[in-house]
Amino acid sequence: NTAADGSGTGFADRAEYGFSSSVTLFAQWKRVEYTVTFDANGGAGSMAAQVGYEPTSLTANVFARAGYRFAGWNTAANGSGTSYADRAQFPFSSSGTLYAQWSAEHTVTFDANGGIGSMSGQVEAFPAPLSANVFTREGYEFTGWNTAADGTGTAYPDGEVYSFSSSVTLFAQWAQVVYTVAFDGNGGVGTMDDQVAAGPAELRGNSFTRDGYRFAGWNTAADGSGTSYADRAQFPFSSSGTLYAQWSAEHTVTFDANGGVGSMSGQVEAFPAPLSANVFTREGYEFTGWNTAADGTGTAYPDGEVYSFSSSVTLFAQWAQVVYTVAFDGNGGVGTMDDQVAAGPAELRGNSFTRDGYRFAGWNTAADGSGTSYADRAQFPFSSSGTLYAQWSAEHTVTFDANGGIGSMDPQADIEPGALEANQFTRGGYTFTGWNTAANGSGAAYADRAQFPFSFSATLFAQWKRVEYTVTFEANGGGGSMMTQSGFEPTPLTANAFDRSGFAFAGWNTAADGSGAGYADRARFHFSASLTLHAQWAAEHTVTFDSNGGAGDMEPQVSAFPAPLSSSEFSREGYVFAGWNTAADGSGISYPEAAQFPFSSSVTLYAQWSAEHTVTFDPNGGTGIMSPQTGSTPGQLNGNAFTRDGYTFTGWNTKADGTGAAYEAGAVYSFGDDVTLFAQWKANGILPVLPATGGFVMASLLAFGFGLVSIIGGVTLRRRRRQEP
Repeated sequence: NTAADGSGTGFADRAEYGFSSSVTLFAQWKRVEYTVTFDANGGAGSMAAQVGYEPTSLTANVFARAGYRFAGWNTAANGSGTSYADRAQFPFSSSGTLYAQWSAEHTVTFDANGGIGSMSGQVEAFPAPLSANVFTREGYEFTGWNTAADGTGTAYPDGEVYSFSSSVTLFAQWAQVVYTVAFDGNGGVGTMDDQVAAGPAELRGNSFTRDGYRFAGWNTAADGSGTSYADRAQFPFSSSGTLYAQWSAEHTVTFDANGGVGSMSGQVEAFPAPLSANVFTREGYEFTGWNTAADGTGTAYPDGEVYSFSSSVTLFAQWAQVVYTVAFDGNGGVGTMDDQVAAGPAELRGNSFTRDGYRFAGWNTAADGSGTSYADRAQFPFSSSGTLYAQWSAEHTVTFDANGGIGSMDPQADIEPGALEANQFTRGGYTFTGWNTAANGSGAAYADRAQFPFSFSATLFAQWKRVEYTVTFEANGGGGSMMTQSGFEPTPLTANAFDRSGFAFAGWNTAADGSGAGYADRARFHFSASLTLHAQWAAEHTVTFDSNGGAGDMEPQVSAFPAPLSSSEFSREGYVFAGWNTAADGSGISYPEAAQFPFSSSVTLYAQWSAEHTVTFDPNGGTGIMSPQTGSTPGQLNGNAFTRDGYTFTGWNTKADGTGAAYEAGAVYSFGDDVTLFAQWKANGILPVLPATGGFVMASLLAFGFGLVSIIGGVTLRRRRRQEP
């Protein structure tokens, strides 16, 4: 076809073509398709053949066969060929017939075997899990299936896979249900056997005990949040479980005569109960009940009242008696206070008088303090009426001095011993250590918040101690020991004393892995905080020296850091040492003698040798002596030591007549070969001027080895002169 997609002009194979124009003809192709025919093979129904040319899923089976289940396809009717599952991938590489394969169905019949309920028979043709049991039997638990009603046949658990290779009746198997209750002391001590029953029964009596508690029954939850049961209560035994003993803490009521006489034992209970009857008496008083506060300001309980016993308490007997009055006198102070009336011991009212320059120091039955004293709010007997006089003490003041620190503190005034105010001063690089009556610490010392007499006024000076910080040295894989180092200002660190085989000490670091701040050995350390410095180690590497044809010995050089290489101690006759190389043939990395080497890995360095060559010096007509010069690398020629009368030395030449390679004095020679260098000479001086004759003038003689030129009377005369060597 004239178009690749077949949309142009078509031509059959070997068709006639006019060749009236050039054209491209595209081969046209038709895909080969294969057909699969489906055979019911004893089943019923029909299926269309399936055509394809590449691997494709087979058409789903629609054949059916009574009493059988479809089991896939096979290229042979008897199943001896190639098998394919329903909807399996088929290659479609050839045409053929696929035969339906069938598996016979079998039925499992379920028998309740004493139970109740109904279950349909299960029909399958292939192995499958058995239908879940739905039968029940009161007082029994289902335990599985069996091919015999009495359980002597083949057993199958509920849901077990059955082969369905034959039909069978399975009988439900039953086990009578027995439930167990375990008893837990739940903090108590003792033991109780589990109780087993198949139905409702009375619980055993509790035998656990617990100090300080009373047994309060059972509960299905340890914390009492479940179902509660009394001791020996009826229990359903409808399931197994644990009953937890419940405990009520015992609490004690202590009876206090509160001024009365007699004795009463404490009353201990764990549950609400009437209080024991009062047996205290008090002359001149009438018992009015109990109170949780001696002064009756707490909770009151009548005699015999029921108390919860949810907590322990002391109950104070309450008494009624004759009322007495106390009057308060300022005794030099100002202000007013109402009289206080009570029928028995009571706390005095708080003082409200004031007096400039004085602190209230309590009460006294005499104005001059010679009577009976009472503190502010002290307990007073109220056994008679009277007057209490305020007592006054002069105030004294403590002034706080920072003594080099900074900050401020108010003076502290008092009249009696008391704790000093906490220090508020600070001083950089110092720790506060207390107070002293002398700035230099030579006076009386007081700790922070110490008790001060306040019997005199004073200035207390802050005392300071310079803060020292500690550096702990850690070997970090090394061996040895080092003392900690303390300081309070920048100081060099203690020299390292740790060592580690195969490693060199590389300094310190605040982190073991070297990720912190680093410090060199003996580095200056600021000592502004305490910390641990971890030794840092660098692995040592060895350079082995190989004479590489030379003679002599050299010790290997070991280092963990870059260092100059050891000087060569090798020698080789007729050669000069030319450095080191990582390869014997010099093709590796080169290092000059004493070069800096990284020591980042171990290596063998091979001596490199340069053959020596000799320059022999020839005076070439001159006189004197010069020793031959030996070298293996380019170097400056030795200075000339020859002389020649009337001549000046002009350099060297590889040929005596100067036609070879020339070298100036002090030139660099390669020393790549042996050579003889001949001294080169230039004649010295100027020829005399010839006398003038007949008006002719003779020019000066030029003597540079080229000849003598004279001009006489305009005539040039040339005389050839022999070239001096």
